Amino acid sequence: MNENKNSQVDVSRDLKNLYATDEKDKQEVYAKMKNKQRKQYKKPAIAAACALLIATLPFTSFGGGIVNTVKQAVSPSGRIVVNEDEPVVAIPFPEELKGKVFDKEGNEITDFEVLKNAEHVYSKDGREIVGSNYDEATRTGEVTFEYADEAKSTGDKAPVEEIAKKLNFNPLVFSDKYNYVESEIFAEPGTLSDYVAFTYEKDGKTIHLNERVSSPENAYETGGEGKIYEVNVDGVKVIIQGRDADFERDGLLVSISAEGADKDDLIAMVKDLHLLK
Repeated sequence: MNENKNSQVDVSRDLKNLYATDEKDKQEVYAKMKNKQRKQYKKPAIAAACALLIATLPFTSFGGGIVNTVKQAVSPSGRIVVNEDEPVVAIPFPEELKGKVFDKEGNEITDFEVLKNAEHVYSKDGREIVGSNYDEATRTGEVTFEYADEAKSTGDKAPVEEIAKKLNFNPLVFSDKYNYVESEIFAEPGTLSDYVAFTYEKDGKTIHLNERVSSPENAYETGGEGKIYEVNVDGVKVIIQGRDADFERDGLLVSISAEGADKDDLIAMVKDLHLLK
């Protein structure tokens, strides 16, 4: 009995390791923060929807030990850990999604890797998918989607200066080269927040800047299959994986997730950040 339970826990952990970079939906941020689990934050992509779906499928669909961590990068304080994983078994395309997801050209997606790495994916009638739900209670295999045209923004569009008054720290912000869109804070009512998620845009691309006070309670671990790069940017160790950059600076744990960004783009963003005056 205990052996079976431990096996399921191991598989659950492996699934989180494999899909961590995609599981960044804003509605889970605060809960994950309080439970000191791996980071979650907003990221506009069907990859998030796919990850949420896969994470709820029965563990028996995959078996155990689906990834190996081949490299691990750690921030100076040890409060940020980024894993570079590689799959040890091939993941089949989910039966539940066959005939239901398409690229922007209207071509059906039938390959799991294409789906997992996609920036945007659409339904058969051309609606952008931003989330999914799996009927876990009955295990019927029924999948329902959440669409961009139905999504309601919960972000606060107040100026950054106003948002900063609700924070327990002075935040890092981008220069005027970036268009500020909105913010979201996570705190109990009547308290200052140790966490903020800023959304910016530049050249039509969405950028998510996430900051939290550096403390043992706010430490996080994340990762995925992308190659890890450790670079020094103006004396700061920055861990880059895919379109994400994680680092410590000014007493904060900081993460940037930028749509379509490469390593050079992310380094430029890190260089642009400055404390709000």
